[in-house]
Amino acid sequence: MEKHQQELWSLYHMLGQTAELTEEPAIQGGESRCITQFNNTLARLQTIDAVPDGLFDELPADASLGDISFACRQLAAFLAPSLTKETEPETPTFQWPEWTRQLKKDVLSIDKAAEIIAGLGIPGLVLLVAVSVSGVAGAAAITAGLTILGPGGILGGIVILLASTFIGSALAKFGFEELFKRVLDNLKEKGMTDAEILEKIEGYPISKELKRSLRESMGPRSDAS
Repeated sequence: MEKHQQELWSLYHMLGQTAELTEEPAIQGGESRCITQFNNTLARLQTIDAVPDGLFDELPADASLGDISFACRQLAAFLAPSLTKETEPETPTFQWPEWTRQLKKDVLSIDKAAEIIAGLGIPGLVLLVAVSVSGVAGAAAITAGLTILGPGGILGGIVILLASTFIGSALAKFGFEELFKRVLDNLKEKGMTDAEILEKIEGYPISKELKRSLRESMGPRSDAS
């Protein structure tokens, strides 16, 4: 297991971050993604013989946030004794991007929600449409998020989950049309035009379907400038 020390540290920190994430208001509705992440992590740990088969059970599809947090903390506690201090990275294995601090807050008003989403830049607008099309844990949302918003891998998925669940909560509370308009207005206040936003979107490596949805959403408002 010595040769996997760096990976074990990464998985250990990821389990801790997931447990903390389940306590954040913005994660409500994102249980399925956290369950998938935990089960994938458990499978990997069993593959590299860091955890004996049968010692821990996979989380069921209907696991609650409390169940997820408990399972992550138990698994992390089991891993801790096998980690050697000498192999711990000098810098944290993962640090939350600055913008996630805002995403961890409750959605208090549509103006605040739009300001936070627009704070991600044009990728925030893309993720807003992706979540509205496929849901928080939908393929379009996760793929778009990992492609244009941040790091890949297991931890990247958690960051995108945080962003998409926040957006999902805002959509449920305020509706797509008005929220999209407010986010777009925020971007324009930053000096962006519809033409510039569309040009940027066309350059993203996202699906044609998602690009079409974005164009259609912007169509009635486009100033083509």
